[in-house]
Amino acid sequence: MAACVLMVDRTVNTRYVVTEDGWLVVCRGRFSRPLRLRIGDITGIERLRAGLFPVDYVLVRYGLDHVVSVQPAGIAAFMAELESRLKECV
Repeated sequence: MAACVLMVDRTVNTRYVVTEDGWLVVCRGRFSRPLRLRIGDITGIERLRAGLFPVDYVLVRYGLDHVVSVQPAGIAAFMAELESRLKECV
């Protein structure tokens, strides 16, 4: 039962925020700590498909060898915003 509550919470309360001061904040529900990534530390953004399922997600590479996968509602707009912010950092 607890696992089901955690899964539903993660699904309903996940959000991705690109802040004005140059951070990507990944919030995965109320029971998880937010992951804060400095946009300048992002080394790559890649759109991928999840196996046989018709679900797309974005793989964000950052730091030396770290990755995080995100599934924003508007993948194209999310990627365009991150790419424009990355260009500002260079």
